[in-house]
Amino acid sequence: MSSSAVNQVHISQELVDNLKLWTSCDDELRKINPKIRELRMKKKECENTILRLINENDIDNNSTFTLKDKSIISQNVAHKKQPLSLDYIKSVISSCTNDNAMTEYIIKQLNDNRSVMEKNKLKREMPKLDMKNISLHS
Repeated sequence: MSSSAVNQVHISQELVDNLKLWTSCDDELRKINPKIRELRMKKKECENTILRLINENDIDNNSTFTLKDKSIISQNVAHKKQPLSLDYIKSVISSCTNDNAMTEYIIKQLNDNRSVMEKNKLKREMPKLDMKNISLHS
C-alpha cells in the first residue's frame, strides 16, 4: 500500500471521528440551549425588577450588595455607541452638505466598496417530522 493510501485512510478516519464529535457537541448544545435561554430570560426579569426596586426605594446607584458567597452585585451604566449604518452616515453627510447628488455618490461608494468576509462553517439540518407517520401509543 502506498503512503498516500495510508494517509487517505488516516484522514478519513480522523474526519469520521471529528464528524461524530461535532455531532455529539451539536446534540448537547441543542439540549441545553433552551434551558440557557430560559435562564437568561429569568435573569433579565430579575434584573429589571431589581433595578426598578432600586429606583423606587431611592437607593444610591453606586450601592453594592454583598451576598452570602461574598460576591458583590453593583449597578453600572454601559455606554454603547449607535452602529454606523448607511442610513446614519447618510443623515450625517446630508447635514454637512446640501448636495444630494454628492451624498448619494458617497453612500453608493461606501456600500459598493465594503469588504465582504467569508467564513466556512458547518451547518446541520435536522429532518422534519412527518406528523402523518407519527402514532401515539397509550
